[in-house]
Amino acid sequence: MKYDVIFWDWNGTIIDDVEICMETVNSLLKEYGKKPFSARAEYHKVFRFPIIDYYRDAGFDFDEVPFDVLAHKYIARYDVNCRRAKIFPDILNVLCTFKRDGIKQIMLTASEKNDLIRWLDEIDALKFFDDIIANDDIYAAGKADIAKRWLKNHPEINLERAVMVGDTTHDVEVARAMGIDAVTIARGHSARVALEKTGAPVFDNADEMQKYFEK
Repeated sequence: MKYDVIFWDWNGTIIDDVEICMETVNSLLKEYGKKPFSARAEYHKVFRFPIIDYYRDAGFDFDEVPFDVLAHKYIARYDVNCRRAKIFPDILNVLCTFKRDGIKQIMLTASEKNDLIRWLDEIDALKFFDDIIANDDIYAAGKADIAKRWLKNHPEINLERAVMVGDTTHDVEVARAMGIDAVTIARGHSARVALEKTGAPVFDNADEMQKYFEK
């Protein structure tokens, strides 16, 4: 096994929530008279971090409605529907396997921590994770910073034996800021072509990723 520690992203990596996110942002775009996304490919072209830039590229005018208003509305609407999102079945299998094999698994996410813990508990998935590193900032900023703070408090982590699993180019950026490897699965919020440009390994599914880890 290549790694002893795996940092997992949540949205788009473990849970399949892209359609829900599109529905949510489309409801805001329609509310303010902007063109909604009609296909995932359109969404992929625009989605990026920081979230404020994504909103701007999606067509929102911050002079018309401030970003913080949009961010609060988005979170409120997403929270109503997010429980419809399911864990990718192959991800669940991999989580089980790595837990059985004694691999330390840590969630690293911009989601609100307490709500996420409740959600994980509801679906009996909290047991897979040794720790939850979450960002309580609804503007989804500083994911790398909270990860680096966590690492500073956990000097026992061998960075050469740690990896970040994500679905966006931002996840790769976060991993590099942490000083660890990154891999991505191309079925979440970033397009495959964008993921390939990062230079990190890109997989179609979790089974492919697991085989890569076990080489």
